[in-house]
Amino acid sequence: MNQLVQLSRQVQYLFIALLFASFAVVQSAIGGGFVEGTKLTGKMWELPTHFKGNTGQCAGGDEVEVYGKLQVEFVVQPRPDGKKVVLPRTVEENGKLFLPKHASKDVRGDGRTSRRTYRVDKVQVEKGSAYPATKFNKFGSGAFRLRIFFVGNPNRVNTAQGDVSPGKVFTFSVVYEEVDYSWNSEKQDDVNLFGYPLRFVKLDCP
Repeated sequence: MNQLVQLSRQVQYLFIALLFASFAVVQSAIGGGFVEGTKLTGKMWELPTHFKGNTGQCAGGDEVEVYGKLQVEFVVQPRPDGKKVVLPRTVEENGKLFLPKHASKDVRGDGRTSRRTYRVDKVQVEKGSAYPATKFNKFGSGAFRLRIFFVGNPNRVNTAQGDVSPGKVFTFSVVYEEVDYSWNSEKQDDVNLFGYPLRFVKLDCP
């Protein structure tokens, strides 16, 4: 390989690495920081679900804490123009896209006020976009919105914790407005970055 071409590629790779690093720094400076996932394999990642807040009218004003990790698998999809992109693996239900059920098995929420345990009902993938790698840049990139639906059934009235609203089911959702990722087209399209800025996480009513 020509030394000049090799040097040019090294500079390009360094620039991309610095770009991702600076993105995380900027998010931290803005407030909240950037939550990065953990790579299990080239296309399988774990994504932490950090959130604390008040549910307001969604679930009786409960103070909730959401935690645990989503397991997200990425797959390569061809486009009509012959290019390929990498997308999260989803299943379709009634025209909407969701992560497979097992993806959220380790995610839960605790109600600090109600003392309820919230389970995940479903995880919806919304408004996704993906941009393929080009001959000038080996990295493709994508983003999507993630919505986790939680359900909290009443505690038994005769238990030690009791219940603030006997017989009433509480529901809410946590929305991750911008989940970002990128992949390397020269390394079997493996995902090399996956995460979200905390400032774009909010609580919503289903």
